Amino acid sequence: MKKKAVCLLFFLGLLAGASQAGGKELLKLQRTIPLEKITGRLGHMAFDAEKERLYVPARDNNTLHVLDLKLGKSVFNLAGLIEPYDVLYHPLYRKFYVNEVKKGYCEVFYEGSVFPATHLNFHYAAGRILYDPKNRMIYAGYDDSIGVFDPTVDNLYGNVRIAGHPEGMALEEETDRLFVNIPSMNQVAAVDVKNRKVALVIPLGEFKGNYAIALDPVGRRLLVSCQNPAKFLAFDTTSGRQVAQLDTVGEVGDMAYDAANRLIYLASGQGVLQVIRQKDADHYEIAGKVPSKKGGSALYLHPDSGRLFVAVGRQKEPAEIQIFEVPGGARAKPVAFSQGTADKSKV
Repeated sequence: MKKKAVCLLFFLGLLAGASQAGGKELLKLQRTIPLEKITGRLGHMAFDAEKERLYVPARDNNTLHVLDLKLGKSVFNLAGLIEPYDVLYHPLYRKFYVNEVKKGYCEVFYEGSVFPATHLNFHYAAGRILYDPKNRMIYAGYDDSIGVFDPTVDNLYGNVRIAGHPEGMALEEETDRLFVNIPSMNQVAAVDVKNRKVALVIPLGEFKGNYAIALDPVGRRLLVSCQNPAKFLAFDTTSGRQVAQLDTVGEVGDMAYDAANRLIYLASGQGVLQVIRQKDADHYEIAGKVPSKKGGSALYLHPDSGRLFVAVGRQKEPAEIQIFEVPGGARAKPVAFSQGTADKSKV
């Protein structure tokens, strides 16, 4: 009987330790905002830091919802989209951009308007979208290309052909390179955005399903999550050399790098957030797992407010947004651009 009690206490201790980092909670759930009557998959989010508003695409519902975090509810709904996959908010021009998979469009809306100001026709499979504050350009993934356009006029300047359909993207501002996951080819392409060409290809070999990607700009490390087999991989962004590998949970659809805490958050559709600790640029370890909910495979990290948003989409229950506090909480006032900017703080 005593042995059983000791084993139980040991197991509970492991669970408690798995959700803590250096005596601190890895992630603390602050609150949950329900998306009433919205079921199915959710897309990748954007954040308006000034107004505290979160933009959430509902892929299967063909709608987009803007949540006011101060009020804790949706204050703007946009219908008539065709599988919205990703959204980008541009605070300077008060515009938001919605990439629609099946329509092949990037539709451009002014804040608060349900009527598109214009659109860019990519013809097929519009995917991820990202803003480059240094070069003041927007990059949108579609078909087997990366579209490049200027948000001041919303005209397509050109595109860069890659080996397959682009998924997750991460920008290394200092070197003007956009790292793009290409799961159909088991590789990551580094696109030179200045010269609009592929500068480096990183083959992943046996590792497949590389949808999630993040970047450590200071350590110059590319962080990639693969689904088959479930692995976390780290690469030197200069040479493409692999420096680390870890087993992870399955069905990881999104990830983010928290530079202040040297933590990497992986969102799994299985209902868990896995946290990886960066010991140094070449060494990583599993820090723990934090319960989320099944279907929570998209996330958005806003470092300045110390919050991690997780989009939970389900088929039989209403969707919801979980808001977690990262270790240390808020660290600074919101910056102008909360999407695609590199963290310049020292690690």
